[in-house]
Amino acid sequence: MQRSVQIIGLGGIASEEAFGVATVTAWFHETFAPSWMADAVSVLTREGLDARRHEIIFSVAAAESFLVEWTRDTVFADVRECRKFFADKQRQGILERWKNVPKNLKTAGLIQATPDFGTSKSWEQFCTLVHTRNALMHGNYGRPRSSEDADASSSELPLEKLRAVAPGWAVRIVQNLVAELCDVTHTACPPWAKQHPT
Repeated sequence: MQRSVQIIGLGGIASEEAFGVATVTAWFHETFAPSWMADAVSVLTREGLDARRHEIIFSVAAAESFLVEWTRDTVFADVRECRKFFADKQRQGILERWKNVPKNLKTAGLIQATPDFGTSKSWEQFCTLVHTRNALMHGNYGRPRSSEDADASSSELPLEKLRAVAPGWAVRIVQNLVAELCDVTHTACPPWAKQHPT
């Protein structure tokens, strides 16, 4: 985890004239994406459903953190501007945010391009990963099902496929997604997104 403080500018003339001092605002933020990915990678040597469950949850958390941290650290020099793209009252899921934030940054002229979500293989895989994470978190896999209940419309991995997922599946999906965003936007890809899981 990396803790940062950014001190932003001096206050207006009125405060300097009235009190003889300048106003300074300190902005605090944390960086968790590398730590979430390290957590995901730490379970790759373990076998079994619990290890894959941890890998999936930690990998999606890395993607969620990365989007905010990339926007804050790479796109903006001033953290105040970043807040407009992550309003406190905005409650979008990561799939909506991953599409909307780059689109809004491009509309604002802050980046030149966005991933093509209609053709991106990494986006399609990430959607499956997020739906699988959601199913794990919301107890969907705990619901009794019969062999006749196979739901072809379900977005998450079926339980039998989840049990068979190889170590590194979720990590690679998030690494590819992050690398694609950085490539398309011509921004630096973080080291943790370039390392191949063991």
